[in-house]
Amino acid sequence: MPKNKAQKAELFSAYQDVVTKSNFIVIETNKVPARSITTLRKLLSEVDGKLFVIKNTVFAKAAEKDSQLAAQNFVGQLAVIEGGNDIVTAVKKLDDAVKDAKAQLSLTGADDDTVAKYVPFSYKFGYVSGSVLNDQDVARLSKLPDKQTILAQLVGTMAAPLTGLLNVMQGVPRAFVYAVSDLQNKKAE
Repeated sequence: MPKNKAQKAELFSAYQDVVTKSNFIVIETNKVPARSITTLRKLLSEVDGKLFVIKNTVFAKAAEKDSQLAAQNFVGQLAVIEGGNDIVTAVKKLDDAVKDAKAQLSLTGADDDTVAKYVPFSYKFGYVSGSVLNDQDVARLSKLPDKQTILAQLVGTMAAPLTGLLNVMQGVPRAFVYAVSDLQNKKAE
């Protein structure tokens, strides 16, 4: 739908904010039903992420300040996923939306081959911490554990030596109690 100058200026400002945060993924949304986009928006809102279906020319102008982004090709039906503080979790939500879109397609009676070949969203590129990632890098990013999992692993790793030390320290009194208990049972017999 054509936009007037005021609407384009508003979009430009919003896109500049996204580019400034430098934590987003650009995806292609070819042949995606509106229901899938709505589902993706809901999933992203759970992790403070946002989805913008972009106007390519306006987004390209907003990205001109960064030479790496200016070199990218903004062609086709594109959307931007802003990841908030954790882009990995946002990309995982995109993967969940792809699974949901495939499930919706299978419910319509499509055969398994059609469902397997259906790609509702595909990665175009990513821009994370000032670096441009190609589509394969973004796909690898989606395989990383999210922030909460990494923090849980870190806490578990830090707690493991303490747990081991406590078990060792409790081992001697436990063995003493077992020995005294056995001695008491033998004397009772």
